[in-house]
Amino acid sequence: GNEALLDSGPASHLGIMTSSSGWQGPYSLWNSSTTPTTHYLTSRGYAEDPVLYKDRQGNVHMLFHGFYDKFPGGHGWSRDGVRNWEFSTTPAYTFSANLNGSNMTLARRERPQVVVEDGVLRYLYNGVQPHNGHTFNMVTVVCGVESNNNNNTNNDSSSDNSNGCNI
Repeated sequence: GNEALLDSGPASHLGIMTSSSGWQGPYSLWNSSTTPTTHYLTSRGYAEDPVLYKDRQGNVHMLFHGFYDKFPGGHGWSRDGVRNWEFSTTPAYTFSANLNGSNMTLARRERPQVVVEDGVLRYLYNGVQPHNGHTFNMVTVVCGVESNNNNNTNNDSSSDNSNGCNI
């Protein structure tokens, strides 16, 4: 069967590698351009730690840690998960967080992981580090889940949009 891998390569350029002969390969690198050395984010910056998920319509989404001054998280989407990727010019998430009722700006926010229920992104997990603090894992309620202040949930709404979701 067909297999696909995400690859961040030696220079932290994301790409999709596919194999038509199974998980053992060989694999071919798919890019958004016809130039073999051009990766998806070449004109948009560098990225690592991608995570993929499917929405209710079957579109494939990618969240990733980006090396950007203005925001740490990027978002891309594709109908089939291999070709015709598009990338947002706005952040998927920022350095702003509300932790246990206190607003703060994080020094680092990396390694996105997601919980998806019935095609809806519900929670975003990140490895974070406050300024002058220790690193820890943070969860952000993203869409359609009521928060409970007793469970140490981060209710970061810095990326809130019209559908009531934070990403």
